[in-house]
Amino acid sequence: MLSCKQLISIHKSTRHTLTRVVRCLGSLPARERFRWLQDHAPCFGIKGQNVSVLDGPQQFYDTLKNGIETAHKRVVLASLYIGEGPMERALIDSLLSRCLASNSYGEPIDVQVLLDYTRGSRGVTNSRTLLLPLLERYRDTSQVALYHTPNLRGILRALIPERYNEVIGLSHLKVYLYDNSLIMSGANLSNDYFTNRQDRYILFKDVPNVSNFFANLVSTISNFSLQLEADNSISLHPSFQIHPFKGNFKTFKTEASKLVKSVINPNPDNTGGHLHPTQENYDLGDKITEKLTNLSKSIPSKQSIMSRNFSSISQDFTKVNNTAIISGNYQEFSNTANHTKSNSEKELKLLDLLENQLTNSDNKECTVGSNIKGSNFMGRNIVHTGDLALNIFSDKKNASTSSSKLKHTSYSKPPNSLDSSNCIYGIRNHKHPPCQDTAHNDSVCNKFNEPHQCNFTIDSADTGLVNPGISYQLNKNAMASDSTGNKQDTGGEDKASHITGGQSEGSQVTDGVVDTWLYPLIQMEPLGITVDQEVTEKLLKTSGEDSTCVLASGYFNLVEGYLDLITNSPAAYHILMASPQVNGFYKAKGFPGYIPDAYTFIARNFYNRMKKAGQLARVKLFEYHKDKWTFHAKGLWICINRQALPSLVLIGSPNFGYRSVHRDLEAQLALVTENNSLQQQLHEEHVRLFTKSKPVSEATFDEPDRKEPLWVRLIVPIIKNFF
Repeated sequence: MLSCKQLISIHKSTRHTLTRVVRCLGSLPARERFRWLQDHAPCFGIKGQNVSVLDGPQQFYDTLKNGIETAHKRVVLASLYIGEGPMERALIDSLLSRCLASNSYGEPIDVQVLLDYTRGSRGVTNSRTLLLPLLERYRDTSQVALYHTPNLRGILRALIPERYNEVIGLSHLKVYLYDNSLIMSGANLSNDYFTNRQDRYILFKDVPNVSNFFANLVSTISNFSLQLEADNSISLHPSFQIHPFKGNFKTFKTEASKLVKSVINPNPDNTGGHLHPTQENYDLGDKITEKLTNLSKSIPSKQSIMSRNFSSISQDFTKVNNTAIISGNYQEFSNTANHTKSNSEKELKLLDLLENQLTNSDNKECTVGSNIKGSNFMGRNIVHTGDLALNIFSDKKNASTSSSKLKHTSYSKPPNSLDSSNCIYGIRNHKHPPCQDTAHNDSVCNKFNEPHQCNFTIDSADTGLVNPGISYQLNKNAMASDSTGNKQDTGGEDKASHITGGQSEGSQVTDGVVDTWLYPLIQMEPLGITVDQEVTEKLLKTSGEDSTCVLASGYFNLVEGYLDLITNSPAAYHILMASPQVNGFYKAKGFPGYIPDAYTFIARNFYNRMKKAGQLARVKLFEYHKDKWTFHAKGLWICINRQALPSLVLIGSPNFGYRSVHRDLEAQLALVTENNSLQQQLHEEHVRLFTKSKPVSEATFDEPDRKEPLWVRLIVPIIKNFF
């Protein structure tokens, strides 16, 4: 029997260990914290040094124009529309000049333009007429596509006048690409966005895999859009002969949806089809975290533990002090929270067993370990799951005796010899989507080996075994294939590199190491695609009290689901919206001139909702003010682990409103980074926006220009889903 002193010591050690596990899980580094994104979208690992935040409209215009003028391979422009002013014409002239020069060299560049049909066709002189010279001169290498929503058809299309018909649905994408560089933005291509309309713009330089993804996405949407001809007529694409508003409604949506899903779905099956992850699969990680949290609250009192007979495991507890359970080496355990369903279920069974031993006061014999076939849970645990070996509590001796049962490569084998064709973050036969890093188009994102404040390290991405104090940085020599299947140098994203051993320097990474991950989030609810909505909801839902969320929208009209999550979240929120004076419809003629009043009414309701819920101290509202400017910025910045710098941002076209979620085609990137320099850029980006803002209070809504007419208050609940 254990002595009273030993039992109390065990009680304290166990409580300390489990508390530490929960604390460490709550303060995971960004890559691990947001690894679940791979269940929803493709993942692209890049270097943070290749990302630049552009700080204003002029820099956005100059960067895009220069990129077009120096393009060697392709130019892709996806926007709501292109304006007809001098700056827009200069941009198109640069494109025409580049096409002429490339043709003279015998290496013509490909040009792809995607606009919205209704917005791009507005008026006599419009985006279509601006682009006709491109099609007249370079028809063989250029495509101009005009997306038309299938929801605008029949009598609805005949009755709703031009301009107002745009509320039914649009292509709202803003993707600007030249060669292997990409600008993601919320800005359109018109004079205001190049001069005095505040938006956001992030440049990703030399990122071929990401650029190929978005070029493929734009091309796919273009194929089921209407094709602009050189005589300003329209036609169907040869590969898609279903008309968006004259053809069969259901057939168009079904076939278009299949095409988009073939591009964006992260989980291809063996037949060439695509599988979506089930809710059950990606909730298992959450269940494990919840179980650990409950365990920390379920450790019995001293009186309870004194009444039990621990003789059968006294030897195990004596040895435990020399193992990783006391030192807190739970990295492998926490990292497997998002693995396959079968592996996660086994982890839950282990936790259930531990919970049973800690909480079952009727238990006379505490036989932890003997209940798990083929393992000893306390201190020497190797759980075999086919090809997978999970070393939950490290024990080198036991690992060596079990090595004959493992199919992983040995420690001496270089990690880059791993066959990565079916491998995700170092574990074979994993069914989750590949993280397409700089070394392999469908390979491993190797941030699996970085320690954080919990002081955990992994010795290689190959073995998955814990080796305290040693870490490897894995980079691969690789060349990406172009569309013809030929190998090509992929520039800044795919550099020849090496394996280095030694003590990791935490978040400081050497030049050339993947430290930033991009996840394309596509929202096309008219086609049954809701990836962006699902991810945004989960981001809002899982942001805890250690997080600060900064949300911006030029048109603040959040859907009810987002409102509920913000209202009930423990996270702090700073929300930035447009003041009436910087709303793009301020003092417009006719009905649009009342749109700022409608947004004031919506903001007032949100403020009152937060006040009623007692959340004004946690949820703070701000309004953007800048003389002679308008505000169009949108996005989300999330700071985790009580840090001041953001670890995740969303950049792209969605405004988080009903139209973005349900009516329009939208695209944005979730950017997760552990690069301190990039985090600083992203921090400065939202600080610049907030320096031009003022806090919103009750007094704000008493200002003279906030007295919205009664008819506006009555009609907004009816029409709020259209703007």
